[in-house]
Amino acid sequence: MRAHHRSCVFGLLALGIGSWAASLPGQAADSILVEEDHAAGRLSVSGLVGTLVIEGQDRSDISLELRGSSEALERLQRTVEGDRLKLTAAPGSDGRTTVVSGRNNVVIAGPGGRATQIIGGVTTTVGGPSEPQLEVRAYVPQGAPLVVEGMVGELAVEGLDGPVELAMISGTARLERVDGGRLAVVGGSRIAVGAATGDLVIEVRGAGDVTVDQAALGRLEVGITGSGSVDVGGSAQQARVALTGSGNLRVDAVHERPETRVTGSGAVEIGNW
Repeated sequence: MRAHHRSCVFGLLALGIGSWAASLPGQAADSILVEEDHAAGRLSVSGLVGTLVIEGQDRSDISLELRGSSEALERLQRTVEGDRLKLTAAPGSDGRTTVVSGRNNVVIAGPGGRATQIIGGVTTTVGGPSEPQLEVRAYVPQGAPLVVEGMVGELAVEGLDGPVELAMISGTARLERVDGGRLAVVGGSRIAVGAATGDLVIEVRGAGDVTVDQAALGRLEVGITGSGSVDVGGSAQQARVALTGSGNLRVDAVHERPETRVTGSGAVEIGNW
């Protein structure tokens, strides 16, 4: 299709994701590959169950590589609205996907009587027929804002330097860097960010966690409900924290006096306060 640059770390991650997906029953025999180019500069993804790898490229359009069953690919709706490409995973013909979440657990009821339960970060899937896992690889402009909602599975993002709106229902996400936006996890989901700038909102509901290795933030807002955790290396100019339950927050430094509210046995640790 075209050559794309990949960093070592995320290249290994993508290889691991590919190996995991290829090992699923029926993946090699039943999957097909579709390649597409779209005249759009921004990407939003909603309701995807599978693996998603997003890489920045020095172009103004978006390229997709899609792999999965023919039915799954048909259900993945691709529409362009203005300069935004929207990928929406529609439910199957034999049912719909329903997500029920509590403080420390999530139940995802899918088509065909298939159900996934996540309790305290432990995942169990039972019942119903399965199909090859859907894999999506997207190459987007480097400065484009990114929106990913209702993600279930594995996400890797590299080479982007725009704002990110991300909501993980189940699974793990690794992002090289973000320039502001919102990161949210439910149940035992996990988000790991290499570097963050701008204004950032982090929300944790359940037992999940969000980590940022190196931050240089303007304003940081954190909300934790349950036993989850947030760990932010680096600093923020301002911070506001609301914690309910037994979760915990750690931030290296906040330059102005932070606003904190803790209900329950949770803990807030800010290095310079």
